[in-house]
Amino acid sequence: MKMLGLGMHRKTKGIRVLCLLLLTLLMTGCLGVKDQLTAESVYTYETMQSEDKSKEFYIEQTAYYQDRVVIIWGGTIDLSKFARMEPACELDGNTIVIFSDDPETVTTFTVMDKYEETQYHFRYLNSEAYAYLKRTMDSEGGIHFDGNPDRYYTAEEKAAQEEAKRKRQERQDALFERLQGTWVSESGNYFTISRDEDVCLEYSVDGKWEKIDGIRLEDNFRALENSIAMMYYEGPFSAVIDVVPAEDGRSFAYGKEVFERLENEFFRASLSYCLQEKADDGYGNVRDILTLTFTFTNITQQTYYKNNDEEIAPGAAWQKTITDPTERWEKFAGKNNWIHYALFDEERKEIFDGGLKFVLDEAFRVRDMELFESTGQ
Repeated sequence: MKMLGLGMHRKTKGIRVLCLLLLTLLMTGCLGVKDQLTAESVYTYETMQSEDKSKEFYIEQTAYYQDRVVIIWGGTIDLSKFARMEPACELDGNTIVIFSDDPETVTTFTVMDKYEETQYHFRYLNSEAYAYLKRTMDSEGGIHFDGNPDRYYTAEEKAAQEEAKRKRQERQDALFERLQGTWVSESGNYFTISRDEDVCLEYSVDGKWEKIDGIRLEDNFRALENSIAMMYYEGPFSAVIDVVPAEDGRSFAYGKEVFERLENEFFRASLSYCLQEKADDGYGNVRDILTLTFTFTNITQQTYYKNNDEEIAPGAAWQKTITDPTERWEKFAGKNNWIHYALFDEERKEIFDGGLKFVLDEAFRVRDMELFESTGQ
């Protein structure tokens, strides 16, 4: 009987140990699940003023978990139409989920449309007040900013921007010294560069007269060693005057190129472009930048679909903007460049496959722009 009692005692003790072990494992597992379901830190930005947020797109809350960051956003934009988001994420209505092995390092977020013409940049998500910057590009290649840049940029970035501003002013002054005064061609065309508080450009070319105050000269002039290229607009089209100074330095031999609109049976194409020898790329970096903007307009009476997804109604237009450092453009000088599109009808049957071809010369001017249709149609 004593031996039996001893055996029962050992068995009971073993069962207790086993139960305690199972309970420990269960509690550990539950705690692990709880940790994954419970945010380690949450930021609601309640101290931010309404003017510090974009009504179009703003962040209401950022929550940090062990394996992800969850952002709750508000606004009026359709975020699903923005093609690029950094870091990579999943979008579910007004919730953005960013999975990460180290979520605490995710303190910035960026969204851009497919052409990168509209961009929203957010910083300091892990604070009581984030900073945002909206960057947009207009149809002429001009870049505009909105938001709170004073908080968004670091001290080092602000210093770099001030240096870029100083160098831009140096280039403005150097161009003004070279171009100030009135330049007249034998045919009577002229342009005048003057300065009051701001630099002013006045020109008369083939009967078109215009006066522009507050001009940044490098946006309209590219000064080469022995000539000057001046860009202006003739109707909706870009035109370029090739200015070759005469010996007296105040007159010039005159030549002009107008980028006339091109048409096929489906669309009309035209070009505007911005020549900039030095520019801030929007992130505090000073680079030589050239922007080309091609505009395509549906001239048919039917709705068609570009690349089988984007609806283009009759009379509607779309744009292709190419912005690259000039050192990249130089590699393609004198070579053919293509912009390719496929167009589909409402039944998603292909009706056109082709696009636009152009050549950029060494002075960064577009030459030989023409429409093409792919062979084998």
